[in-house]
Amino acid sequence: MFAVAVCFVLVLHLLFIWWIIFGAALTGGRRWLAALHMTSLIYAAAIEAGPWSCPLTLFEGYIRQRGGMTDYREPFLVHYLEATVYPHVSELVLAWCAVAICCANFGIYLLRWRRERQGRSVAGSPPGPGSGILRRAPDSSFSKVSKSG
Repeated sequence: MFAVAVCFVLVLHLLFIWWIIFGAALTGGRRWLAALHMTSLIYAAAIEAGPWSCPLTLFEGYIRQRGGMTDYREPFLVHYLEATVYPHVSELVLAWCAVAICCANFGIYLLRWRRERQGRSVAGSPPGPGSGILRRAPDSSFSKVSKSG
């Protein structure tokens, strides 16, 4: 039973890591999902860069201990990734890579925000101060149009 619980926690951990890495691609135009992902990014970066341990790692260790299984001392990423993919990479390098992934995701959100903001300012923004605004006429020249028209 403890082995099943450990596997469940490992799957949750892996899903969270995938959410951190690929979440920006999955959010699309859903602002609430993007907000959840950005909150997750901040949390993940803080856990990786700070002195704290991931609660899932602690919970997995607790289950292993209760089940009489051997526990490991290093963080989840180091234990599993280092053993399989990165055999000679330090914990510090993995932490910096994790923070870089979080920053790259925030960069994606920044680009989306800038594109959305530019799209709003071009199409349908309210007229600015003054007697009129410049709008593109059908013949591609600019003409002064009053606020009412």
